[in-house]
Parts: sequence; C-alpha cells; structure tokens
Amino acid sequence: MMADSDYPLNVHPLHPDAVAERAARERKSAIADRKRELMSQRHYLEDLDEFYDPGFMIEGVLAPGGFSVMYGGSNVGKTFVALDMAIHIADGREWMGHEVNPAWVLYIAAEGGMGFRNRLAAIKRAKPELNENAGIRFSYLAGRIDLSSEFDPQVIKTMLGDEGPKLIVIDTLARSMGNGDENSTKDMNAMVEAVDEIRGDGTEAHVLVVHHSGKNEQLGARGSSVLRAA
Repeated sequence: MMADSDYPLNVHPLHPDAVAERAARERKSAIADRKRELMSQRHYLEDLDEFYDPGFMIEGVLAPGGFSVMYGGSNVGKTFVALDMAIHIADGREWMGHEVNPAWVLYIAAEGGMGFRNRLAAIKRAKPELNENAGIRFSYLAGRIDLSSEFDPQVIKTMLGDEGPKLIVIDTLARSMGNGDENSTKDMNAMVEAVDEIRGDGTEAHVLVVHHSGKNEQLGARGSSVLRAA
C-alpha cells in the first residue's frame, strides 16, 4: 500500500495543490460555459430587421410571455376579475371590448378553497357560452404551490404542455411563497426568478400574479418593491 508521500504532489487527490488545481479547472470550465450562454444572447444592431410583435392574449392588456400583477384590497373582487379574464382567454371570446386570442389556462387557486369553486360555478352559470372552448382549455389547481422551492416552478412548467401560448394565474402570491417573506427583497427576488423560470425557454407563458395591496393602497402592492420593479 502506498503512503501519501509516495504520490507526486501534482497528482495526489487530497493534496492542497491538487485541490487548488482542480478548483481552477472547474472555475475555468464554468466561465467558459457562462460565456457560451451569454454569447448566445448577444445580438448586433445590423441583424435587427423588424419590430418584434409578441401578439396578445387580451389586446392592450396581456401579451404572451409576460409577467403581470393584479392587486387590490381584500374582498374587492380580484379573483372574479382574474377568473373572468382567464376564462375568456381560454374560450377566445372578446373581453370587456378587447379582442382575445385563445390560449391554454392553468389557474392556481391557492386561496379560497370551496369559495373559488363557487366563483367558478357562478361564472359558468352566468356565461354558459364560455363553456364551449374554455371547458377543455381551462384547468385549475385547488391547492398551494411553493415558488420558493426547488421543484414547484419546474413542475408547473412541465404541466403547460407544448401547445401555443399559455396563461398561468397564481392566486394569491402570499399563499404561493412557502416560507418566503413578501417583505424580504431576497425572497421576493427568488419569487420573480421562479416566475421567470416558468415563463422562460420559449414557453410563451404569461404569468399573472394576484396580490394584496398594502395598508395604504396608494403605495401599490403589499411587500417588497422588487415586485413592482420586475
């Protein structure tokens, strides 16, 4: 059996020099990988020929691939409005005078329980014509998700499928952050990154987050200003 002293200093796997050398190689490789990633996102002005039009889900309101926040005080009807928008998008019918392009909808009902189901049933009863297409394009999750977890954003993304634009409604933010603190810049940044992961890589998914306003509604949505700057 060879003793540690029998290994050349530059090959012994536990020798500090070998550890440093391996770390340097890994860092160099990581830098090269990051460079390739950034270079793939680099574009030149001379290659830009046309204005990019992402289209719309609701004309002048929601566009594919976007990120929006609907906020307001408690019991003002945020879920009713978000549901109404989502069902019209799933059906492809005009919403409040705005033209609509149809899309698949996943509504994450993290708040409300039976109340959410009753709201949905009320819309179906009041607007039965929306059931024609929305019945197959609209689905909902009756439970909480954790946007701060390692897995939930990836799982949500895999549930979207490959067919055209999609709308994901997260109702509400407070019920979808797990142990995250909406007043924490760090936690809110992690939430925004999770949303970016869901709508990234060409999914064309628009993520609409339903949130509460603060005590002073004139100051906007509750919590860290990261959300307003996203």
